[in-house]
Amino acid sequence: MRKNYVLDTNVLLHDPRALFQFKDNNVIIPIYVVEEIDKFKRDLSELGRNARQVSRDLDAFREENGSLTEGVPLESGGTLRVLFTERELPRELMNQHIADNRILALAMDVKEREPNLRCVFVTKDINLRIRADALGLVTEDYENDKIENPEVYMGVRELEVGKGDIDDFYARGELAPPDGVNGVYPNEFALLKDRNAPNHTALSKYSAQKGRFVPLLKSLKEGAWGLRPRNKEQSFALDLLLNDEIKLVTIVGKAGTGKTLLAIAAGLQKTMEEQVYQKMLVSRPVFPLGKDIGFLPGTVEEKLNPWMQPIYDNVEFLMGLSRPQLQRADRSRAGRDRTAHVHPRPQHSQPVHRGRRGAEPHATRGEDHHHEGGRQHQDRAHGRPLPDRQSLRGFDQQWPRSRGQQVQARAPGGAHHPHQR
Repeated sequence: MRKNYVLDTNVLLHDPRALFQFKDNNVIIPIYVVEEIDKFKRDLSELGRNARQVSRDLDAFREENGSLTEGVPLESGGTLRVLFTERELPRELMNQHIADNRILALAMDVKEREPNLRCVFVTKDINLRIRADALGLVTEDYENDKIENPEVYMGVRELEVGKGDIDDFYARGELAPPDGVNGVYPNEFALLKDRNAPNHTALSKYSAQKGRFVPLLKSLKEGAWGLRPRNKEQSFALDLLLNDEIKLVTIVGKAGTGKTLLAIAAGLQKTMEEQVYQKMLVSRPVFPLGKDIGFLPGTVEEKLNPWMQPIYDNVEFLMGLSRPQLQRADRSRAGRDRTAHVHPRPQHSQPVHRGRRGAEPHATRGEDHHHEGGRQHQDRAHGRPLPDRQSLRGFDQQWPRSRGQQVQARAPGGAHHPHQR
């Protein structure tokens, strides 16, 4: 049986394709919904994008099929109408939200004018659903966007194999895909698990060139810039970041899982330690939460501090800088009128010995000393120059020209190999 679905504003702002999700039923858009959507069309957020898309779709229907008030056909077999009403809700049932009152009044009007079709009011506003129910309207939540079994490529799978297969994998350094395993992507990781002993496992990666699963990089045991992975997911990410044959890496995960830290550590390892690249660029997208960044007080650096602070914190952590060290480094630069700049490689008159490789970043460090001639702080535990806070802030000198959140390394020959987070 065909139904009339009256859509609220929040449904279209949540999913601009909601117009096409009701099969062969009639979709009714109150004109007051269009007026509310118009208020969001200039926003730079996802709501603004969805509002503009809805407006374009409605205008396309109007140009191609005629009057929206009389109704235009949908591909699914239903019709689309944009209606208004002169009816008003009883005064005792009205509130200060004028648009909500008019949308509910239109739904009641449609219900009475077309009694042979069931009228359903669709909104994601819980309180508005309660009000609609009190008025005798059938109401529903919009649930078309809920996915029970998302098919998202995770980049890793679990494979049950025999004990002998895992032993051969460790002995030979490769393993052919087990029977029945298809659709393995290049550089896809696999946790090989003994079907009889779940604790007997191996981490592997699929090599498209060999057509077999191979072990992860041996350099993971030493880590990157003194940082070692703490779980298998971080091991997988660091394996990709340190592999020169892989030009682009995208890492997705929850906050606090080490995405930024691993990307910066891998970049420092490849530029300053292995010298594979000449420089590392770090950039972040600017999405204003309130006023646009141009309205904020202060210099460009002060405006960008809220966005760049996570980068500063991770670099300070990787450099092993404590607050007292940063304060001493800042005082040593007092009175020096010089533009802050981060060199792609440490500048030494004599080679500096790094010390024990793979040391944990939080390990106890030796006593610092200050060399007045070179204005350089030296860490005895690792023999690494300690840049001061002003030098670290120099990372954003070219910030206004960069967009997109990525850690990019430039090859000596001019080719760009981005490691994107």
